[in-house]
Amino acid sequence: MKRNVTASLIVMVHLLALFIHGNAHLHLHIDTQRWQSAFIAIVIFVGPVLAMALLWTRLHKAGAALMALTMAGAFAFGVINHFLIPGSDNALELHLGQSWKSLFVISAIGLGLIEAGGIVWGLLEFRNTKPLS
Repeated sequence: MKRNVTASLIVMVHLLALFIHGNAHLHLHIDTQRWQSAFIAIVIFVGPVLAMALLWTRLHKAGAALMALTMAGAFAFGVINHFLIPGSDNALELHLGQSWKSLFVISAIGLGLIEAGGIVWGLLEFRNTKPLS
């Protein structure tokens, strides 16, 4: 039970950071391509929520696996788009000062940290959970 609460907290904090980051995107007029929007909706938003729901059922091991996989996908997407690929979505290219720019950078870093924690939690939980028999 305590493990499920931890995972749920990770997912809820992730959703909060995602909401903040999405608002920064809107205020800074940083658009995403259609495929990016689909990836964000399915993998970064719905995936962890579904994983959290599964963790509270008999499919706990599947939930842990989905948590690790979706958080890994979200982490890779964020690192690539916010720190590696040049462009308006790159947090390192924004000149800080305006509140939304600062919030964009802080939330991009925060998302990466939360997602890294979600990956570790999901992998450890998957390893420590017995399969259904």
